[in-house]
Amino acid sequence: MQLMSADQITDHGCCIILDSDSCYVQDLHMGLLVGIGPRRQDS
Repeated sequence: MQLMSADQITDHGCCIILDSDSCYVQDLHMGLLVGIGPRRQDS
């Protein structure tokens, strides 16, 4: 897995979607979900 910043992700034509327990990366050109991961809740 490669760590990327939000700027790098959006520069590649994707958007980041967060909900209460997950993080999604969607390709805006094709409409495909290209990444998913758990959302970490820091205390």
